[in-house]
Amino acid sequence: MTGGAGTGKSFLLKKFIATHSELNILVTAPTGVAAKNIDGATLHKTFRLPLGIISKEIDGNGLLENEKYRKKLLKYADIIVIDEISMCRADIFAYIADLILEQYSQGHRLQVVLCGDFFQLPPVISSSEKESFSYVFPENKNGWPFLTAQWKELGIKTVDLKEIVRQKDKQFSEALNEIRKGNIQGVKFLNNNYCKEEIENSVCICGTNSQATSINESRLDLIESQAVTYDIKKEGDVKESDISCEEHLTLKVGARVIILVNDRTGDLYQNGSYATVTALKDNSINVILDNSYSDIEIPINTWEIYGYSYDEITEKIKKTVIGKYQQIPVRLGWAVTVHKSQGSTFSSVNINSKRFWVPGQLYVALSRCRTIERMHLSHPLSEQDIMVFTDVMKYFSNS
Repeated sequence: MTGGAGTGKSFLLKKFIATHSELNILVTAPTGVAAKNIDGATLHKTFRLPLGIISKEIDGNGLLENEKYRKKLLKYADIIVIDEISMCRADIFAYIADLILEQYSQGHRLQVVLCGDFFQLPPVISSSEKESFSYVFPENKNGWPFLTAQWKELGIKTVDLKEIVRQKDKQFSEALNEIRKGNIQGVKFLNNNYCKEEIENSVCICGTNSQATSINESRLDLIESQAVTYDIKKEGDVKESDISCEEHLTLKVGARVIILVNDRTGDLYQNGSYATVTALKDNSINVILDNSYSDIEIPINTWEIYGYSYDEITEKIKKTVIGKYQQIPVRLGWAVTVHKSQGSTFSSVNINSKRFWVPGQLYVALSRCRTIERMHLSHPLSEQDIMVFTDVMKYFSNS
């Protein structure tokens, strides 16, 4: 299941999972943040995968250690869901797909549901992994799962969602869709209609962590009130990639923040809501919400990290809590990286439009905002800014 940003992929996926709750479903994603968004587990935790390149061709990586467990897990599974499939690296996908295909050969036809948009953020291959990855996948340097032999063997059918529900302006939606697919026709509309002045109290979407951190820290330093730092508390199996908040969060009264969770007691705020800090307490903060001007208290939040196990007697798969962490659920809100913005919707944004270098980054940033009138670009867009991976274009033209 694919489609542009704001077409309701996550909404539909959650409905599908809820509708089939009586079945054994493995709900997974490549990253901790993506897994948290669908109340699932990362692929690494679900399948107990080692770190590094996942391949039987590489000796000493510990891959075979938990293979018996993985085969049993899939034996009892009815459905496996992988969200944000565009960020799932080819080696991980190919290995898991081989295990699924082995189940097929034994007569067990579990359903595979993949969700995501290959025109958005690609898989991450670190500089230390590139040499090994090129050895295993010499003709797939970007790590796309759809370029693996296993993608074809699974016989995956593509459903493409067309209607954009995030942006109500049809011209804006059409321009974003042109840019998504590398067509420069959308550039003229955006350049003629974006907000020419920087929008006060709006988040700046940046290409790198260092850019976002620099903006947030410099703006926080301008506030003269006392700083308070909240440190994360961890319990159980919690890795850095699982964490969707700040490990050390420094705030001041007057700081701009983005809220990272939905309101548990009502509907006052959602993940992505903006606010200004009014009070700092031991286990909570008070903020004034932008959308309602209400002064409310936000308590420490507990995030649970899930893994899966199976019961051979009942042949049931269990989702279990394997770790927890606690923190004030906000992040400084003057700037955010494009990776952390994925999946969010903002009422207004400032975009440093010359600081993206990977295809898909600019499109993700542009498509976060509900309206063109509340989107500021640091520079008008040029044809050179509109980048799409050739492999992705070729795949979708043939599918």
